[in-house]
Amino acid sequence: MIVCARSNGSEESYRVLDPGFHEDFHGIPAGYQMSVQKLGVLPKPGAPGNTTYNFHGANSRVNVQSVDNSTNVAGIDPTLQAALQHLVSAIERAGLTADGRRDALEIVEGVTAQCESPKPSRAIVGALLKGLPAVAEIAKAGEAVLGFIGAAQSQF
Repeated sequence: MIVCARSNGSEESYRVLDPGFHEDFHGIPAGYQMSVQKLGVLPKPGAPGNTTYNFHGANSRVNVQSVDNSTNVAGIDPTLQAALQHLVSAIERAGLTADGRRDALEIVEGVTAQCESPKPSRAIVGALLKGLPAVAEIAKAGEAVLGFIGAAQSQF
């Protein structure tokens, strides 16, 4: 391989197919007349290559040539977590049929998933909570959850 430096600081590389060495002849000095194949321009030493970063989840990040000593905690706010737990307890105490309780708890799972998203939707949470049985304690616990989502949205 032959590498030729260019005036702009990059380097071109060639693969030697035939060195073509010729001895000196009648006053012409010995030398090479090569057959080559151009391979391309080599990147400058120290030049960064292409890097693609895909981030997913809460507190996603990447550290390049550095150390991250931070501690990050992601999840549902403890107050909202307590409100969701109170909603589950209200459903358990409401005296619903097994199917009714299962359906209500599935709704709470949907609300919890929405609360864990980066920007929970008050409209979606409200629609889900309207699907819960019309029991006073459940309604009160649901309003507390919805109120917390409304307060959290104003922070975004």
